[in-house]
Amino acid sequence: MGKRKWDLLIFASGIDIPDENGCDAILDSQNAVLQLFLHILQYMIASPGCVKRLAVLTVDSFAEETDIHEEVGLSLVTHSTLFGFCNTARQELIDVPLQFIDLEWACLPETMVYVASEIFCTETFGRNSVRILNRGRYVCRQVSSKEYEMPKKDFEGKFSLPEEGHIIGITGGNGALGLVMGEWLLMQVEKDRKKGISHSFTILFLSRSMKISDQNMPRWKQIKAKANTLNIEVDHAKCDCGDRAAVQEFIQEHTPNIGGIIHSAGVLQDALLHNQTWEKFDTVFASKSRAAMYLHYALEEYPNPNLKFFWVFSSTSVFGNNGQSNYSASNSYLDGLTRHRRAIGLPSTAIQWGAWGEVGMAANLDQASKKKMENSPMPAFANEDGLRGLELGLSTGLPYFSVFRVNPQIIAGMLHQEASVLEQYSSNFFSKLAPLPPPKEVSEDNAYRHLYGWYQANERLMPVEDRLVHNAWTLPYIDENE
Repeated sequence: MGKRKWDLLIFASGIDIPDENGCDAILDSQNAVLQLFLHILQYMIASPGCVKRLAVLTVDSFAEETDIHEEVGLSLVTHSTLFGFCNTARQELIDVPLQFIDLEWACLPETMVYVASEIFCTETFGRNSVRILNRGRYVCRQVSSKEYEMPKKDFEGKFSLPEEGHIIGITGGNGALGLVMGEWLLMQVEKDRKKGISHSFTILFLSRSMKISDQNMPRWKQIKAKANTLNIEVDHAKCDCGDRAAVQEFIQEHTPNIGGIIHSAGVLQDALLHNQTWEKFDTVFASKSRAAMYLHYALEEYPNPNLKFFWVFSSTSVFGNNGQSNYSASNSYLDGLTRHRRAIGLPSTAIQWGAWGEVGMAANLDQASKKKMENSPMPAFANEDGLRGLELGLSTGLPYFSVFRVNPQIIAGMLHQEASVLEQYSSNFFSKLAPLPPPKEVSEDNAYRHLYGWYQANERLMPVEDRLVHNAWTLPYIDENE
């Protein structure tokens, strides 16, 4: 980039996907693009003012249509990592507007006119994440899942336990969240028993060490005791899911009797972009997105026809979180993998978890920190609320969804009509959960004005623990800041 200053930098490496669908080819391409993007961002931070605006392009990384996924294969979502990476970079590069654009694989020439407009219109640049398709322009919004949920919030039609003699594998099985999932599975067995339905399967809690911490030991003992009463076998198994050979060995050993996979493993290597390193990216990706890819390929090589579910635990960090560029990017790939698996008819669900308050790091916070979190826009939730959110999300049948508590009043209080580009981006993104008052010139019968009226009437009735949302690409009522 040299010593020159640039009005606009277009990062289009994300539109080039590998020529083949092999695991190594996808990882090589993904790593090369991510490393390049990291170096560019770090140069921009070290040289303030060298780039005024940054546009990032991908192609069909958010596509859910079967035909394109069958035609291209898993390589289609190779650079879905860039969505999460961009969302965190946007928060850290406060003075540099960042525009994320996902294009259609076969954009018509007339569609490219709108792509150019999106990139070169400074008044709207950086205020939305956008998909530009031949059929229209779509913006990213968080919306309530209620319209997708089945009647009576019944998730059972979207979830079933494995058949007799099958196993469920839980990666990160010695961690708090993996154990919580084990408890939830046993709850489902218990519910079925009351209906006269019996089960007999095994839950294997996978980890590298097979060791349970002192903090988690009471929960593990409760799981073993309850499983014993329900005729369910529970045990620990050694498997480093960041090691492709270990994953293949585990899948091969238990094929064709794998009835479910819950990929809850993950590690954090947080650092602001100027201190971030590729080694930290490598560590995060190994246990999270690469492990999920290894599971996908191993199940492809060793078919398990009775696989009922394949869950990957993503995170709300895909929407941006300071210091978590690597975690945001890795989780964003989990969402992309899920879109691909669903599109080709394979079971898969990605759950973008918010902050759990009773397990993990949040459980060890001091009272002052817990109070601060409780008064934040997205406070931590109790285990019971998280599991309820899981069931609501499963009832939607969506490929991926978010589960978190939200304080809409606090979010609304942070947003302003006259604000920076970053604040306007947040205002737009949350506009269906915490809409700003519409401009005076907007007519009374405008759809956005009706939305704001609904919000005013209901904001005091919205229990924060009952907010499950889905990140949707939608045609906007109006672009609030455009």
